[in-house]
Amino acid sequence: MENFFIEDNFYHDIGDLLDYFDIENVEELEDDWALEAYEAVLEPIVIFTPENIRERVIYEDRYIEETYDVKESQEFKIEKILRENIDFDKINALMPKNYYGGKRFIITKQDLIEYVK
Repeated sequence: MENFFIEDNFYHDIGDLLDYFDIENVEELEDDWALEAYEAVLEPIVIFTPENIRERVIYEDRYIEETYDVKESQEFKIEKILRENIDFDKINALMPKNYYGGKRFIITKQDLIEYVK
């Protein structure tokens, strides 16, 4: 079990957890000992897409003309310009990453026992 959160604390593995809670003898824990944890998922800080940049532009204080022809709309033109001129895959691949909470799981006494073996 690697990289997880318990509350707002990040742990690289069970060893970090044992150190943090100063647990020296796992066998002394109550049989029903358990902690709720969340997987730590490494994800980009932000993912840029033509759509989310277009949305940001629309919410600026500038007026966007409305039209009934979607392909003639300024929104469509903005998105098309972005798609044709920006390498979103490259930008997103280079984006710094952080750990964010993922799926919930339970760490039990048995997990700790297996780790220390």
